[in-house]
Amino acid sequence: MRVLYIASVFDDGCLKKRFGGKPVLPYAASKYNTLLFEGIVKNGVKTDVLSVVPINRNCYKKLFFKGYTVKKENLSVRFLSQINFPILKNIFNIFGGFCRVLFAPKDSVIIYDVLVVSASIGALGAAKLRGFKKIGIVTDLPKFQPISNSPFMLKINDKVVAGSDAYIFLTKQMNDEVNIAKKPYLVLEGHANVDMKDKVHMPFSRDEKNIIYAGAIEKIYGIEMLCEAFVEIAAPGEYLHIYGNGDYAEELSLLAKENENIIYHGNCPNYEIVEAELGATLLVNPRPTDGEYTKFSFPSKTLEYMVSGTPVLSSRLDGIPGEYENYIFYFDENTKESLGKQMRAILDLPPEELAKKGSMARDFVLEKKNNVVQAKKIVDFCRLL
Repeated sequence: MRVLYIASVFDDGCLKKRFGGKPVLPYAASKYNTLLFEGIVKNGVKTDVLSVVPINRNCYKKLFFKGYTVKKENLSVRFLSQINFPILKNIFNIFGGFCRVLFAPKDSVIIYDVLVVSASIGALGAAKLRGFKKIGIVTDLPKFQPISNSPFMLKINDKVVAGSDAYIFLTKQMNDEVNIAKKPYLVLEGHANVDMKDKVHMPFSRDEKNIIYAGAIEKIYGIEMLCEAFVEIAAPGEYLHIYGNGDYAEELSLLAKENENIIYHGNCPNYEIVEAELGATLLVNPRPTDGEYTKFSFPSKTLEYMVSGTPVLSSRLDGIPGEYENYIFYFDENTKESLGKQMRAILDLPPEELAKKGSMARDFVLEKKNNVVQAKKIVDFCRLL
């Protein structure tokens, strides 16, 4: 078996080569898919990746994005050339996906991110001609994505999802929502980087305590509530560090100027965020639980947080399985009072208790949820189709 993996990924080399090293692209989807195909390779499966780098005129000013290929042992990543103009870009990506699959080795299995719509359309057409099995990775439902803001686009998105022969879902609720045809499926909520086993958490301090949120700075994700709760409970020597970008960024910048213990870092490379997480006291995901999308959501930051060895505080999202109960601190109400009360209780714990909680979570995900273990489930799943 050989895997052809279609997704929107980039690495530090791509950022340096095409973007001057600036962290201008969204990391979450790229990191999720990169860890997954690297895990497939580490399971001994030769893997070819077609990456549609998520460019637009805001982050990339040139009209043409020149593609190139990076090869490692058993892994080839092709960054697709693109015309940086909306309609032409989509046509170009459809053609690129079609050709890449049409000329793929005969023993290939196609694994594709259903949210990479244009390249997936071409890939699905070619896969049908070649008779390849097609596995769609559904990390978010199309109806909750900005690209699906019209009935026409949502219909196209849904057809891309329906084109799969089998699915990989983040939550069991996704299967109930999407898999009307009862196709084979696998539920994998995510994966932690197995290489984090070589990283060590910094000693917990009694004097300085740092809370971190890293991700989309969007109001719907509870960032405003997090900041308000922190302002009310913060003691001297306690700091809230926020990384990312979104619709709350401007207000957050003003808030940080008014409160010296709130530090807004903006967009930063993921390796810098991971290093900061290794020295933090608490990592927070304040995402509210009252939206419909939350039952289809397992934020990828959850596993990145846990593998750092820093305790994690999260809302009780329906998409988080019960097996995580002993490894995560939860707050139960969508209010700043509930969030602030639990933050205060955790920050007041002695360093040895914080270290114990963080270590338990780290050991759990490194043993049972690392990207090599999770990718093996996908490899075994592919061979049964």
